[in-house]
Amino acid sequence: MTNTPAAISEDLLGNDSQGKSRSNTPDVCNNAVVFTTTKLVTTEGDYDFDYHITAPDGYDACAASSLCFDCVYDLVVTVQDECGEYLYPTSLPIQKIAIGLTPDGTCGTAVEGDVEFTLTDLVPGTYTITKVLTLRESAIDDYKNIYQNTTLNGCIDKPDDYITAAQGAVDASVCELSCDDCISALGTEASFIAAGGTAAEYAQLLASCDELCSGVNNCQMSYLMMLVDVTPGGQYATYTLGSDQLTVEYAEALSIFQQYNRLRLPPQVQNPLSTTPFRNPVITENGNTYYEYRDPDGKRSEVDLIEDINGAYFPKVHNNGTIKERNDGSKYVYPEELLHEQDFIDRFKPSWARSLVEYHPEWCYYDKCRENDEIPSGATISSNDFDLLLLKTATFANAETEFGSFSTPTNKRDWLIDADPFFKSGGLGFSKTGDMENRLDNYLTGNSSTSPFDIFETVAITQSTTGCGNLFDPSVNSDIITCIKNEYSGGAAFDPSDLFTTGTTVQIDERWQVFRTLYLSAKQRILEEIQEENALTSCAAYNGCFGEELADFYPELIQKSAVYNVSISPFSSSSPIFDLDQPCNWFNYQLYAKKIKRFPSLDDHGNADEPAETADALVDQLNADWYRQTGQCPLLRDMQMLLNGMAVKGDLLATGPIALQTVNEFNEILYNAIIDGQSSTFTEIDWETAITSGDLYISFTTTESVSSSCLNNSSYDKL
Repeated sequence: MTNTPAAISEDLLGNDSQGKSRSNTPDVCNNAVVFTTTKLVTTEGDYDFDYHITAPDGYDACAASSLCFDCVYDLVVTVQDECGEYLYPTSLPIQKIAIGLTPDGTCGTAVEGDVEFTLTDLVPGTYTITKVLTLRESAIDDYKNIYQNTTLNGCIDKPDDYITAAQGAVDASVCELSCDDCISALGTEASFIAAGGTAAEYAQLLASCDELCSGVNNCQMSYLMMLVDVTPGGQYATYTLGSDQLTVEYAEALSIFQQYNRLRLPPQVQNPLSTTPFRNPVITENGNTYYEYRDPDGKRSEVDLIEDINGAYFPKVHNNGTIKERNDGSKYVYPEELLHEQDFIDRFKPSWARSLVEYHPEWCYYDKCRENDEIPSGATISSNDFDLLLLKTATFANAETEFGSFSTPTNKRDWLIDADPFFKSGGLGFSKTGDMENRLDNYLTGNSSTSPFDIFETVAITQSTTGCGNLFDPSVNSDIITCIKNEYSGGAAFDPSDLFTTGTTVQIDERWQVFRTLYLSAKQRILEEIQEENALTSCAAYNGCFGEELADFYPELIQKSAVYNVSISPFSSSSPIFDLDQPCNWFNYQLYAKKIKRFPSLDDHGNADEPAETADALVDQLNADWYRQTGQCPLLRDMQMLLNGMAVKGDLLATGPIALQTVNEFNEILYNAIIDGQSSTFTEIDWETAITSGDLYISFTTTESVSSSCLNNSSYDKL
C-alpha cells in the first residue's frame, strides 16, 4: 500500500474579507510594512513559499491628468530556524529585491512582484518568517522632485503664488495708521475692559498709539538705550553662569542679577532686601504700579511648564506653590518665579525690560525728561513734539507759518521762546525762561570779552559771504559787528530781521536752519540744568562719575553743587558725595567708571553744533570732531581753507597787504602758528604774495617784530 503525500496550502498573511492582512504592521519611521510570524513544522518535508504583490498606481487628484506614479519598493523576505540561522536567503548579506520601475511620473503596466522559493527537507521545529516591504528612498526623492516641478505639475503652487496670497491677506490700510486712527480703533478703556482686556493692557496699547503721534526724540532714544542696558548682557544686566550653566555664579554690584546690588531702588519696590531686581519686576503706568512682566500686547507674561512622570516640572520653579493652572489643565508660572537665572534669560522678551528699567541709575533723568511729553496749558503740542517740528521745518517761510511771524515780538529773541511749550506756564522750563533769554542774548563770547555776540549775530557771522573777520580775538569784536552791519543792514545798526529779508531764499533758509540749531542747543542746555538739579537735590541720581575718574568729575561736582546750592559737607545727609543713595557717592563712584551715560551733557561729547560759552570752546569742539573723523591735523586743514578762501575772493595772488583779521578763513590756530608765542598782545598780520620763476611765495607780515622763523619756509612745515 502506497501513501501519496497531500499538498496543504496556508495563507500566512491572514488576509481579511477585504484582502488586507491582519499581520502586516506599518513602520512609519522607515516607510515600510513589516510582517513577522512563526510556523510550526511537525512533519519533515519540502515547503514552498510564494509571495506576490500587485501595487496600485499613486496619483494626486488634481494632477491625475498629467502625473501618475508607479509604486517602487524594496522587498526583503527571510526564514530563520530556532537558532537564528538563515535558511532563506542562503547567502549573506541579505539583498533587497527591487519591485517596480524607474520613477518617471507616468504609469505603465501595473507593478507586480513575485518571490518564490522552496525549502527542502525542512525538519520539525519552529521557524520565523519575516517580510519587510519598503518604499525605495531614492524613488521618494525622485517623485518629490517630479511633483514639485511646476512645468510637469500645474496643480502645485509656485513660490510667487504663496507670496501673492500672503500679500493679498495683508490689510495695507493699517500701514498708514495715524495715531488718531489708532486711538479710535482702540476705543475707550471701559469698552476695552468690557471686551475682556485689563486696564494695564489698555494703558500699554494707548502708549503705543501715542508713539505714532510723536517721532522718536532724544528722550525716547535715551530710554531705548536704557532698555538695552537692563536686558541680559547689558551694562546693568551682566552675569557669569556657574558650572551647571543654569545658575548665576557671579553678578557685579550693578546688575539686576545681584541680590545685594547697588542699583537704583524704585521707591515702590516690594521686599527690596529679599529679592534680586529681576525677581521683583516693577512698571508704572498712568500713576499705577504693576509688579509683573508684560508681553508686547500688554498681557502679563507667562512661562509654560512641562510635568514629567515623576511630577517634576520643567523649567524648574522657585516655589511649587506659585504654579498656576489654566482652564485647559496646562500649567504655568510668571517669569520672576523661575528657579534658574538661565531659564529666565533663555525666555527673555524685549518687552520685559520695561519692568526692569526703573532700576536703571539714570531713571530720574528720563523721568524728568519725559515731562516734556506732556502738553502744558496754553499749548497745543508737547515740548518734545515742538522740537521735532522745529527739525522738520526746513524753510523760513514754513517756520513763520508754524511758529508765528518773526516780526511779532518786540525782542526778536523771544520769537521761538513765545511759541515753545517748554517755556509756557506748566512747562518744564517755565521757571528758566529768563535763563534762556540770557543765553540767547549772550550766545558767544570772545576770550575775556565784555561784548558777547547774541544768537542773531552768531548766525550772521557763521553765514557771512564776505568774510566778517574771525572770532578768536576779542579786540576786533567791534570790527566784526561793523562788518555784519555792512553785509546785512547796509551799514545801519544790525537788525536781526535783516537775516531773513536780505539775500536769496536759499541763503535765508540756511540762516534759519543755523538759528534753529543754535536755539535747540541752548534749550538743551537748560534741560540739562533742570535734570542735573533734580538729580542732585531731589532724586539722588547724579551721573557725573559715569565713565569718569574721580579727578575728572569731582571738580565739576563741586562747581555744580555750588550752582544748585547743594552742600558737599560730610556732615550733610544730602551731600552727593556722602549720600548713599547717590550713585556717585564716595563708596560707589568707582563702580561707574566704565559705564556709559545715557543722558550725557553737551560738555561730555563736545558737539561742535552746540553753543560754546567761549570762542575757545567752540574752536576746541570743531578741531576735536575734525581730527576724530579725518585723522588730519587741524592746522593743515585750516591752511587749506585759508588758501581756498583767498582764491575764491580773488586775493590769492594779491601783491598788496591784506589784513588777515578781515578774512573769515583766518583763525586762531593759524594766528598762533605764525606768531609762535612771540607777542602777548594781539598783532595784526598781513597777507602778501609774490611770484618768482613760476612759484608762488606767501609772506605774513606783522606790525611788530616777529622772528623770521615764523615767516620763512620752516614755518610752513607746521602748516
